[in-house]
This record gives sequence, structure tokens and C-alpha cells, in this order.
Amino acid sequence: MSHIAAIDLVISDLPLVEAVITDLGGVVVDQSTYTWYGRNVGDSRDAVFEALEIEGVTRGVCAKAFRPAGWKPGDYEGGIVRLPDGTYRLVWDSWSTGRNLDAAFGKGGGRIKDHMGAALSIREAARQGLRARKTIEADGTVAVDVFVEG
Repeated sequence: MSHIAAIDLVISDLPLVEAVITDLGGVVVDQSTYTWYGRNVGDSRDAVFEALEIEGVTRGVCAKAFRPAGWKPGDYEGGIVRLPDGTYRLVWDSWSTGRNLDAAFGKGGGRIKDHMGAALSIREAARQGLRARKTIEADGTVAVDVFVEG
């Protein structure tokens, strides 16, 4: 079965999302395809991915792939897909070994979204001359504290 979905996050900074995936224990791979079930059997729908298909995105094709820790050949991978406007989206099939992607990166990419938000907040704080610190709470919540120097 295929349960391929696009993560509801528009990415304009490829190196930043690569760093976040790596920080979460994943590996970014320079390849133009990602492993998934291999065909759409019509058993699930993802409105975000369907909208990407209208823009010309093809299932299984990507700018780069990414894998969770413990990945083995044949396991599903995620794809970093480049859109015609130059932004990127993350996609993966959460069926079968794709559940490992959900476990590593959060259902719907939740952990990636949280860590991307934190990284962008820290970057903006630094741009404004402020000091920022990211902490991860016991429940996995990501928090950013921003401090005024002086």
C-alpha cells in the first residue's frame, strides 16, 4: 500500500533542513529518488501531496533523499522535493518501513517542523544581535529562549 504524504512545511533553505534532519539522527543522501511502496494503490489521500502533483511533482523523484537512523537497504526513505518556485517540500510513505520515518521525524514531520522553527528563531535572534538557546523538554517539546545582552 502507499500512504505517501507531503509534510505541510514550505522550505526555502535546503542546508538548514539538511542540518535539522542530521541533528535528529537522520542522514541526507545525494540521490534523485527515494524508496517508497512504488505505486499508488488509491487507498489513502493526502491533499498536500495531491496539490504538489498538480505542480508537476512525481512520486519517488526528489532533489535529495533522507533516511532515519538504523535505515537498511530496501527501507523507505523520505524525499526532499524541489518545487517549480524553488522551494522544497518533504515527502514520505508512512506505510510499512515508512513508520520508521514517522518515529524518527514525527508524524507529519512534526519534529522536523519544531526544530526548523527553532533554528529559524535562533537565526533571527542572532541577526538582531540577541542570544538564543534551544532546549528540548522531557516531553520532546522544543523551546527557544531569547536573551538581551547587557
